[in-house]
Amino acid sequence: SGSDPIEIMTGTWASGFAGYMQSMFLVFLFGALFGRLLNDCGGSKRIAIALYRFFSSRKHGDQRFYAVCFLIAMYAILIYAGVSGMIVVFAVYNIAYELFRRLDVPWNMYGYGGVSGVAIFWVAGSLQVANVSAADVCGVTTMAAPVMSIVATVVFYLVLNVIVKWDLIQYEKRTMAFFPMGQRIYEERGEDPNSALDDTTGLPGLLPSVLPIVIMVVMAGMGVNVAFAMFVGCIIISVIMFKRYTNFKDTLTQGIVSCFGPSCGVSVTSAMTTLI
Repeated sequence: SGSDPIEIMTGTWASGFAGYMQSMFLVFLFGALFGRLLNDCGGSKRIAIALYRFFSSRKHGDQRFYAVCFLIAMYAILIYAGVSGMIVVFAVYNIAYELFRRLDVPWNMYGYGGVSGVAIFWVAGSLQVANVSAADVCGVTTMAAPVMSIVATVVFYLVLNVIVKWDLIQYEKRTMAFFPMGQRIYEERGEDPNSALDDTTGLPGLLPSVLPIVIMVVMAGMGVNVAFAMFVGCIIISVIMFKRYTNFKDTLTQGIVSCFGPSCGVSVTSAMTTLI
């Protein structure tokens, strides 16, 4: 177009990058920090165990299907709370591994966790950056269009459950199980195969684990600045779980550092739209 590429990069593109970073950085920061705080105090594992107990207590139906439902539900809850997807993967990984191994679920079914999280990014009340950013651009709260988003999400999960069920049936016909796909992971972990899956020893209670999430979602839904709602969530979980952190300073450092990659990546993409 005859434009000077250097001028474009240092002018239009850089302004777009800085503008998005300025408006959304605190959301990335407190979202990543909250995810780290929830994980390091044992809160995410406590929520996972509660969900595992619920699904494993179902006396009728396919236990392997319920195992995948647990995975999907855990991803949905943490993503809805604004926890970074990278942190969710590791927060759910350990208990999902044990659950899949004991119920002989093919390990590649773990991928359904990440797939299921797509719908939660934009459901009403979600504290994910995608929903927060969209609400900010449209001048509404994160709870905007609740009926439409909830109906769409329900339809998404109904279809996803059908696909999951179909996949499990196909795997069963081909006699596919946790091994051999999970063999390498099993060998690397070297854990006791008889360890209790739902042992909550040393973990916080379910209520203090869930309370900060509920408060953040309610505050954001009431129109409170999302970054501030997340900041409050970080303060609350830090206070009620403080004694459970092995090294609180390291938790804060790792949480803060983990926000820079995602925030820069999204800002770069957003800045590209200013050139179109």
